Amino acid sequence: MWTVMFLLAVGVVDLSISQHYSQLQWLSHLRGRRQHVGWRAQDVDCPLECDCPSSFPTAMYCHSRNLQHVPSHIKYVYLQRNQITGIQDGVFDNATDLVWVVLFHNQLNSDKISESIFSKLKHLDPLLLDHNELTRVPPNLPKSITDLRLGHNNISKVLSSSFEGMVNLATLQLRANVLEDVGGVFKDLKSLTLLDLKKNRLREIPGNLPEKLQQLYLEFNNIESVPTGFLTMNPNLQFLRLAHNKLTDKGLPSNVFNISTLSLTFLSINWRRSPLSVGTWRTFIYMPIRSKSSP
Repeated sequence: MWTVMFLLAVGVVDLSISQHYSQLQWLSHLRGRRQHVGWRAQDVDCPLECDCPSSFPTAMYCHSRNLQHVPSHIKYVYLQRNQITGIQDGVFDNATDLVWVVLFHNQLNSDKISESIFSKLKHLDPLLLDHNELTRVPPNLPKSITDLRLGHNNISKVLSSSFEGMVNLATLQLRANVLEDVGGVFKDLKSLTLLDLKKNRLREIPGNLPEKLQQLYLEFNNIESVPTGFLTMNPNLQFLRLAHNKLTDKGLPSNVFNISTLSLTFLSINWRRSPLSVGTWRTFIYMPIRSKSSP
């Protein structure tokens, strides 16, 4: 009984996070893990809250658990499906060689994340922060990141400095946020090939897109038009999704998609009556478009 009370007092076990185990079952699991043939307890630094498989000694699995620190030898940390609301300075100080951080499905709050928390992780890639409660992009992100997931948050604005120096970023997911205007914040992302802005509140297609961009996802926004010459200005774009917007005859010139480099586009469920002229040099899939007279 004293052991149980001591563990609870020092915060090793967070009673609020375990929905599938009672408190006593959870403590029993922690103790039992030490004797399991799949875990090395004596020669591996592994927090009691986490699992560190001997077959993968640089990985630490803490999903659906509570975590207090990250050991220095860890390179892969899985923190998904907790109730983490913030990350304070020092959490990753001993683990600067981290290359993989998974934090999706938490309750991360932008005001509770240190501005320099990720800046020391010079080898970090990817960073998965989707399904949280972020209202802005975390600052000072490492230049090493090639895959950044920020979807399903409450981000309403992206600053011009948000992705400063991230020349290696190839995949950026910002879907299911509350963005209304992003301006030209992506223009300096020289390696970006996939940009996902689905399910936001955008009224226009972002300008100054990176030259290497190949896939652009804009479904479920409030976009009313496609600029004349849009695809000419983005010659490497191969996949464009514009379904479920507010496109009209006035905002969508008939020759806007008449270009050979585009491979696939989706325009279904928009308000357009007239047919479009499309390129024929490569495979092109054109989805039916609902008119205002359609049921």
